[in-house]
Amino acid sequence: ILSVLRGDATAADTSRVIPRKQILLFVSSTFTDTHAERNVLQEEILPSLQERARRVGVEVTFVDMRYGVKDANTLDHMTWIACAHQIRSCHEQSGGLFFLSLQGTKYGYRPVPKYIDAALVHAKRELDAWTKEQEGLFERWYDLDENSYPNPVFVLRALQAIDDAEFWEVAVPALREALDGVVFDHTSASASAARIEVGSSVTEYEARYALALDSSRCHWLQRRFTGAALPASE
Repeated sequence: ILSVLRGDATAADTSRVIPRKQILLFVSSTFTDTHAERNVLQEEILPSLQERARRVGVEVTFVDMRYGVKDANTLDHMTWIACAHQIRSCHEQSGGLFFLSLQGTKYGYRPVPKYIDAALVHAKRELDAWTKEQEGLFERWYDLDENSYPNPVFVLRALQAIDDAEFWEVAVPALREALDGVVFDHTSASASAARIEVGSSVTEYEARYALALDSSRCHWLQRRFTGAALPASE
């Protein structure tokens, strides 16, 4: 810090020296089983934090993607890309913690990627000897973009309807199996280090990516049930 103040801008990462008067926290979890926890965070904890932080000139914001992942993102397969953008933004702009993971009992949605390197697809196809069904579904849903820089990529076609049963019930499971383990997000060194790969859930992508960016500014909470067991029907 002293070197930077003396004028040596190469002495340190100045982005970590400049004080930021805001806490921008990305809240990560599977959605369907953590509504109660997310509601408590937004409706009870956040207002209290904001009131206390405002006294010292600090702004506190929770980024809850329940309201950020719109139908348009789902139709165009942009869910993970939108989440990654928000995580990077929180990491860059928050003056403290930037990522909170709520761990429940679900693993979460496992998508097939919007973009995937063509060379990796060809290698995986040769290695695993895809079935005719997998070949047909890949050709049905992916188009080759040879103009992509620096490498050609396959691009997943947009959905015409959110409830496209052919895509969700047939194509996704088959394509996920065909592309299993292929690393597809090369948008930054942190994404590559986090090994964002086909077969994992968006919730795992979020945690891996945030931890690769800066594990010291991430926090994790796990739900634990105590007392009487839940009825079998639940």
